[in-house]
Amino acid sequence: MTVTEDLQANRAALVMINPAPYNAEAPPAGMSDEITPTDLHYVRSNFPLPTHDGTLEITGAVENPITLTVDDLRALPAHEHAVTLECAGNGRLAMRPLPTGEPWGDYAVSTALWKGARLSDVLALANPSADGRDVKFEGADHGAYHLSAILADASQDDLTFVRALPLALATDPAAGVPAPRCAAGGPGGVV
Repeated sequence: MTVTEDLQANRAALVMINPAPYNAEAPPAGMSDEITPTDLHYVRSNFPLPTHDGTLEITGAVENPITLTVDDLRALPAHEHAVTLECAGNGRLAMRPLPTGEPWGDYAVSTALWKGARLSDVLALANPSADGRDVKFEGADHGAYHLSAILADASQDDLTFVRALPLALATDPAAGVPAPRCAAGGPGGVV
């Protein structure tokens, strides 16, 4: 089975909202247990799946800039958390007037059992600077955005979504923040 055939098979049970970029809701059956089965988890994409080498790069205000592989991350102590993810647009289809965005019904939400390294353990390898303020996350996915830009000066030709967490939260083991997933990883750093 090819990667494309495998991907199509995994998406067969989902309720497609948009074919490109692929967005799909979990089927109602996926919500019957506390944990949503992986193949029934909703999918939210802004761009096509990126080509990526599976590495996570940590740079910026750190003593030890580092590039980690999936195997490096798997070698760190693993922690398990049940996490519910919900698209901010969940339920948008019921709104009037219908706002701009993907026309989600009520199933752009899923609860997954995530297992892996904590972000604090990953950042400890890079040794963030004491005067750092935030950890910036930038995914490998990018491209032309298929919806209308809200900000007039935003280029829709090559957008990348970037988010940040306060360094104090990201480095606190008690916060339990999971490390970024390598498949969507890309450059990240302490600023």
